[in-house]
Formats: sequence, C-alpha cells, structure tokens
Amino acid sequence: MSDTSSSALPRQVADAYVDALIELDPITGTYLGVPESSRRLPDFSPAGQAASADLLRATLRELDAAERLPGADSDAERRCGRLLRERLTANSPCTRPRRGCGPSPTSRRPPTASPRSSR
Repeated sequence: MSDTSSSALPRQVADAYVDALIELDPITGTYLGVPESSRRLPDFSPAGQAASADLLRATLRELDAAERLPGADSDAERRCGRLLRERLTANSPCTRPRRGCGPSPTSRRPPTASPRSSR
C-alpha cells in the first residue's frame, strides 16, 4: 500500500487505497484508464486473495484513524470517508472479524419451506 502517514486524511487514505488496489488488481487499473495495467493480470491464487483482504483491512484501520484527525470533519473529508468505508465493507466477508474471506453465513440459501399439506 502507498505510504500513508499517521496524519493522512480520509481522501489521502482513499488515494493510497486506489494506488494499492491497482497494483493488486490490474483489471481495475485498466478499467480506471491506467495504461500500464492493461499488460498484467491479477493474482488469483490464495496468496493474491490474502493480499487483497489485507489491503482492505489495513485501509479500514487507516480510515478509522484518519476520521479522528483535525480537518477530517469537513464535508468533503466526511463524504469521502463514508463512501470509502461503504465501498470497502459492502458485501465483503473480509471485514468481518474471525471469519476470514470465505462465504458469508448470510449468503447461504435460507431453508425452503416445507410443502403445505392439502386439505
């Protein structure tokens, strides 16, 4: 992940996250228009998936710290922090403590109702 100091505000954390994400996921980089990304593919191995999960968790920790800093209460910083947190936590089992990056327990199908007996 890009070097973010302890005084990084939410927008700086978001910028560093995008830089690191493009390194881990060149397809996203290509989508965002980064020419160098078009010649690479992401690492789909377990190690690559772990690196992506680590980036997500580290970014959330940095965002938590950034939101407590002076200057983080401006409208732009609050909006950026809220959007980044929403993006990182939406449908991501990697943000749930002690569950790893496997399928979410809520992603399983609910039990089907038993057929009603006809009268």
